[in-house]
Amino acid sequence: MIDQRTIKFFQSLPKLDNPDKEFFEPAFDIFLNELETMYDVAQKVVIPPRVRKPYRWYLNDTTNGFNSVDLCNIDGVPAHDQYKKMFTNEELEQGKISWQSEHDCFKRALEPIGKQWRWVMLVRIDPMGYWAPHLNIPGINEHDYKLYWIPLNYDKHRYFAASDVGYFEPKLGTAYIQKGHIYTYSTINLSNMPMYNLAGVAQ
Repeated sequence: MIDQRTIKFFQSLPKLDNPDKEFFEPAFDIFLNELETMYDVAQKVVIPPRVRKPYRWYLNDTTNGFNSVDLCNIDGVPAHDQYKKMFTNEELEQGKISWQSEHDCFKRALEPIGKQWRWVMLVRIDPMGYWAPHLNIPGINEHDYKLYWIPLNYDKHRYFAASDVGYFEPKLGTAYIQKGHIYTYSTINLSNMPMYNLAGVAQ
């Protein structure tokens, strides 16, 4: 079940027909054939439940039915496990992140932004799954922090909410920049199908 804090967060906000660009900014389009390929691959990937990590925004964070796995690594160590190092002044060398060959379709789809990826995750939010309201605190200049969110499939009633903005359904075929380090946000899946997405940070 979705917790009361998350429900109240959504109830306090208006429903929007389109994502608010101040929070969810369209970045680039993705061809539907690429989305179909990524979605087919995503359904075969083992995606474990998301666990609490030692990041500041996890201190009061609650999730359920929220699953994620890294698609790339640094020197054989999952990139997300090196989060603190990636967002401090300890810059990673260009090209140090590597992708497993079975994930090449994701790599190709993300090439249009033309930037160096810090990490990329595959996220699955199960029916009635949610991520409670929280704020990302990357620990670096906000102008250097770009969090991309890309829906891989679509079914009605999958919502993102941002404080002082509203809640809305991201559109299939669009990669967004999500400004979760500025706005407290939350996501829920009220559909009957799992919700697959890519989430990644580039600088």
